[in-house]
Amino acid sequence: MSEEYLSVKQVAERWNVTVRRVQMMCTSGQLPGAKKNGQSWVIPADAERPMDNRIVNGQYIKPRDKSAKGKKPDTTIGHIADYQLLYAISRDIRTELNAIIGYADLLQDHPNEAGLVRSYADVIEVSGKNILKITNNLVLLNRLQNGEEIVKNEAGNVREAADTFIEQAKLYAAGYDIALREEISIQHEYLEFDSEKMHRICQNLVEHSVRHIGSKGNIRIFADEIDSEREGYAKIRYVFEDDATGTYAEGIEIPVVKLLVELMGGNIRIEHRTGMGTRMTVLLEHKIAEEVTQVKRSIDLNENILSGLRVLLVEDNELSRTIETDILTDAGMEVDTAEDGIIAVAKVRMEGTPYDCVFMDIQMPNVDGVAATRIIRDLKDKEKANTPIIAMTANVFEKDRDMILSAGADGFIEKPLETERIVQQVQRALKKRSEK
Repeated sequence: MSEEYLSVKQVAERWNVTVRRVQMMCTSGQLPGAKKNGQSWVIPADAERPMDNRIVNGQYIKPRDKSAKGKKPDTTIGHIADYQLLYAISRDIRTELNAIIGYADLLQDHPNEAGLVRSYADVIEVSGKNILKITNNLVLLNRLQNGEEIVKNEAGNVREAADTFIEQAKLYAAGYDIALREEISIQHEYLEFDSEKMHRICQNLVEHSVRHIGSKGNIRIFADEIDSEREGYAKIRYVFEDDATGTYAEGIEIPVVKLLVELMGGNIRIEHRTGMGTRMTVLLEHKIAEEVTQVKRSIDLNENILSGLRVLLVEDNELSRTIETDILTDAGMEVDTAEDGIIAVAKVRMEGTPYDCVFMDIQMPNVDGVAATRIIRDLKDKEKANTPIIAMTANVFEKDRDMILSAGADGFIEKPLETERIVQQVQRALKKRSEK
């Protein structure tokens, strides 16, 4: 980078604002001379800070006071969200916790009634997964505000991506007795887009509608292509409509969607009429791509592949170790355990017959999962050094995933563990190691 330009982070520190704020200034054209350097922006060193009339939820937010010594700038969720959003998040979490605690009590009252036990357990599972979604959205919201997310566009068939999502969304909505209909009319189906972020946008909008409907309602999704002023680009309008008749209140989903859409250079409009429902419209421009041959990345899952496998579970938390051992055992595996990386490496090294697979937690005391994986890969016994290793973590940060994979792990599973994901990762890891 030329000495005449500064990075976004350097400018943010100089002006005492967030990295995300400087990125917004660049994308909105407020900083003359700012230009892209690869995936990042660079700003002329002599650039002047524009007037910061920042509006959040209709309220003026003053720039931070540079003279406030000893105060660490607050870039957490508490700084970026107003009281109403935090209240809504708290309400949603408490609603799910009430269900979990209430039905757990009912389970204890009816331990011998199989039908009720299954029904109560299903509610507890759904509520637990909903809390996990809220947590993941909170993490993503904070990363978006801190400028830690980037757009990764790849050429692909947007129609096929939409069909895959809609199939999943219909199953999700059906669980609440909600009918979901779609209508897709796109001229240019091959576009450059970030499939993961598009999925998160659509997923959050559908979940937002489901939460407001509650049960027995309708959601309509349609997408069409409208004229774009940019040559070589297609402007796609994505519309999500529901017939929720209750009071409208934004939860965690909408702020996440707004920031994702903004990051991708688009805009969103939300229209709600009490008693009639909500219409959410997202406009995004995608570069038109040449038709590409889609490579099938998925593999046919074989759940029987887990039966009889000798595995080592490396987990420092006793409660998590107990739960994860039960999950792996129920899936048909013979499970040995280790409390940290030191014990894990010793067991892999000393074991007469190599383990079929190692499930490695990342964050542990003494020797963590990253270091333990590197040590195993460097063992002199090549058969043991080639043991399939699947990383596990409660974090959802991409940097954690990249770090453990670069250390030699063959796969990555986010906690809590799910059998389908375990099958998928074990199958891929065994195949990968067999080819080495």
